Amino acid sequence: MKKPNSGILSKKPNFSSATLSDAFNEVCEIFDRHQDDINSVSQDIRNLEAYLKHCNVQVSFSECYGAKSDRYEISWGPADEESKDFRLKCERQVYSFDLDGWVVGDHGRPLIECPLSTRMATYPYLPDFFRSLAEQIRVFSRKKQEPAPNEILFGLSDEIPF
Repeated sequence: MKKPNSGILSKKPNFSSATLSDAFNEVCEIFDRHQDDINSVSQDIRNLEAYLKHCNVQVSFSECYGAKSDRYEISWGPADEESKDFRLKCERQVYSFDLDGWVVGDHGRPLIECPLSTRMATYPYLPDFFRSLAEQIRVFSRKKQEPAPNEILFGLSDEIPF
Protein backbone atom coordinates (compact mmCIF):
# COMPACT_ATOMS: atom_id res chain seq x y z
CA MET A 1 0.00 0.00 0.00
CA LYS A 2 1.31 3.41 -0.97
CA LYS A 3 1.58 6.04 1.79
CA PRO A 4 -0.37 9.25 1.04
CA ASN A 5 2.74 11.39 1.34
CA SER A 6 5.06 9.20 -0.72
CA GLY A 7 5.76 11.25 -3.77
CA ILE A 8 8.95 11.78 -5.73
CA LEU A 9 11.17 10.75 -2.81
CA SER A 10 10.55 7.31 -1.40
CA LYS A 11 13.46 7.51 1.04
CA LYS A 12 15.34 10.15 2.99
CA PRO A 13 17.53 12.26 0.70
CA ASN A 14 21.29 12.25 1.24
CA PHE A 15 22.79 15.67 1.82
CA SER A 16 26.49 16.41 1.58
CA SER A 17 26.08 19.15 4.19
CA ALA A 18 25.80 17.93 7.77
CA THR A 19 24.02 21.17 8.70
CA LEU A 20 21.39 20.68 5.98
CA SER A 21 20.99 17.04 6.98
CA ASP A 22 20.43 18.04 10.62
CA ALA A 23 17.91 20.69 9.58
CA PHE A 24 16.11 18.15 7.42
CA ASN A 25 15.92 15.66 10.29
CA GLU A 26 14.49 18.36 12.56
CA VAL A 27 11.70 19.50 10.25
CA CYS A 28 10.89 16.78 7.69
CA GLU A 29 7.90 15.57 9.71
CA ILE A 30 6.32 19.02 9.39
CA PHE A 31 6.40 18.74 5.60
CA ASP A 32 5.10 15.17 5.69
CA ARG A 33 2.19 16.22 7.94
CA HIS A 34 1.49 19.19 5.66
CA GLN A 35 1.04 16.88 2.68
CA ASP A 36 -1.22 14.64 4.75
CA ASP A 37 -3.27 17.73 5.75
CA ILE A 38 -3.66 18.75 2.11
CA ASN A 39 -4.87 15.27 1.21
CA SER A 40 -7.27 15.25 4.16
CA VAL A 41 -8.81 18.61 3.21
CA SER A 42 -9.39 17.48 -0.36
CA GLN A 43 -10.88 14.17 0.77
CA ASP A 44 -13.19 15.91 3.26
CA ILE A 45 -14.46 18.21 0.50
CA ARG A 46 -15.10 15.19 -1.76
CA ASN A 47 -16.86 13.34 1.08
CA LEU A 48 -19.09 16.32 1.94
CA GLU A 49 -20.12 16.80 -1.67
CA ALA A 50 -20.77 13.06 -2.10
CA TYR A 51 -22.90 13.00 1.06
CA LEU A 52 -25.04 15.93 -0.07
CA LYS A 53 -25.52 14.27 -3.47
CA HIS A 54 -26.40 10.97 -1.77
CA CYS A 55 -29.05 12.80 0.30
CA ASN A 56 -30.42 14.31 -2.92
CA VAL A 57 -30.15 17.86 -1.55
CA GLN A 58 -31.46 20.05 -4.34
CA VAL A 59 -31.91 23.33 -2.51
CA SER A 60 -29.61 26.12 -3.66
CA PHE A 61 -27.82 27.82 -0.79
CA SER A 62 -24.83 30.14 -0.34
CA GLU A 63 -23.05 32.07 2.39
CA CYS A 64 -20.05 34.40 2.45
CA TYR A 65 -17.13 33.94 4.81
CA GLY A 66 -13.85 35.71 5.31
CA ALA A 67 -12.26 39.07 5.94
CA LYS A 68 -13.41 42.55 5.05
CA SER A 69 -11.22 42.77 1.96
CA ASP A 70 -11.16 39.13 0.85
CA ARG A 71 -14.07 36.74 1.18
CA TYR A 72 -15.35 33.45 -0.16
CA GLU A 73 -18.89 32.64 -1.18
CA ILE A 74 -19.40 28.94 -0.53
CA SER A 75 -22.49 27.55 -2.20
CA TRP A 76 -24.42 24.39 -2.89
CA GLY A 77 -26.20 24.57 -6.21
CA PRO A 78 -26.29 23.49 -9.86
CA ALA A 79 -22.84 23.04 -11.37
CA ASP A 80 -23.80 25.49 -14.12
CA GLU A 81 -26.90 27.08 -15.61
CA GLU A 82 -27.83 24.04 -17.69
CA SER A 83 -26.97 21.36 -15.14
CA LYS A 84 -29.22 19.52 -12.74
CA ASP A 85 -26.16 18.15 -10.97
CA PHE A 86 -25.59 20.02 -7.67
CA ARG A 87 -22.03 20.76 -6.54
CA LEU A 88 -20.24 22.33 -3.61
CA LYS A 89 -18.85 25.51 -5.15
CA CYS A 90 -16.74 28.50 -4.19
CA GLU A 91 -16.28 31.99 -5.52
CA ARG A 92 -13.51 34.24 -4.24
CA GLN A 93 -14.42 37.91 -3.95
CA VAL A 94 -12.01 40.76 -3.37
CA TYR A 95 -13.01 44.23 -2.21
CA SER A 96 -11.85 46.93 -4.61
CA PHE A 97 -11.36 50.26 -2.89
CA ASP A 98 -11.00 51.89 -6.30
CA LEU A 99 -14.42 50.64 -7.37
CA ASP A 100 -15.85 50.80 -3.85
CA GLY A 101 -17.34 47.33 -4.12
CA TRP A 102 -16.77 43.61 -4.36
CA VAL A 103 -15.09 42.18 -7.44
CA VAL A 104 -15.11 38.50 -8.30
CA GLY A 105 -11.53 37.31 -8.03
CA ASP A 106 -12.18 33.70 -8.93
CA HIS A 107 -15.47 32.76 -10.58
CA GLY A 108 -17.54 30.12 -8.88
CA ARG A 109 -16.57 26.59 -9.66
CA PRO A 110 -16.63 23.31 -7.78
CA LEU A 111 -14.62 23.72 -4.59
CA ILE A 112 -12.63 20.54 -5.17
CA GLU A 113 -11.45 21.99 -8.51
CA CYS A 114 -10.36 25.32 -6.98
CA PRO A 115 -6.68 26.07 -6.35
CA LEU A 116 -5.21 24.55 -3.21
CA SER A 117 -5.00 27.98 -1.58
CA THR A 118 -8.78 28.41 -1.97
CA ARG A 119 -9.53 24.95 -0.62
CA MET A 120 -7.29 25.54 2.40
CA ALA A 121 -8.76 29.03 3.03
CA THR A 122 -12.39 27.84 2.90
CA TYR A 123 -11.92 24.57 4.79
CA PRO A 124 -12.33 26.12 8.27
CA TYR A 125 -15.69 27.56 7.17
CA LEU A 126 -17.17 24.26 5.94
CA PRO A 127 -18.60 23.14 9.32
CA ASP A 128 -20.55 26.42 9.67
CA PHE A 129 -21.67 26.20 6.03
CA PHE A 130 -22.82 22.59 6.54
CA ARG A 131 -24.82 23.56 9.66
CA SER A 132 -26.39 26.55 7.90
CA LEU A 133 -27.34 24.41 4.91
CA ALA A 134 -28.92 21.87 7.26
CA GLU A 135 -30.97 24.65 8.87
CA GLN A 136 -32.05 25.82 5.41
CA ILE A 137 -33.15 22.24 4.60
CA ARG A 138 -35.07 22.09 7.89
CA VAL A 139 -36.88 25.36 7.07
CA PHE A 140 -37.56 24.21 3.50
CA SER A 141 -38.96 20.89 4.77
CA ARG A 142 -41.21 22.65 7.29
CA LYS A 143 -42.63 24.93 4.59
CA LYS A 144 -43.50 21.92 2.44
CA GLN A 145 -45.36 20.34 5.38
CA GLU A 146 -47.30 23.44 6.43
CA PRO A 147 -50.83 23.68 5.05
CA ALA A 148 -51.51 26.29 2.42
CA PRO A 149 -53.16 29.50 3.73
CA ASN A 150 -56.62 28.58 2.38
CA GLU A 151 -56.38 25.20 4.14
CA ILE A 152 -55.70 26.98 7.44
CA LEU A 153 -58.70 29.30 7.06
CA PHE A 154 -61.17 26.91 5.50
CA GLY A 155 -59.95 23.42 6.28
CA LEU A 156 -59.31 20.98 3.49
CA SER A 157 -62.53 21.82 1.69
CA ASP A 158 -62.67 24.29 -1.16
CA GLU A 159 -66.07 25.48 0.05
CA ILE A 160 -66.37 28.96 1.51
CA PRO A 161 -67.79 28.57 5.06
CA PHE A 162 -70.44 31.35 4.88
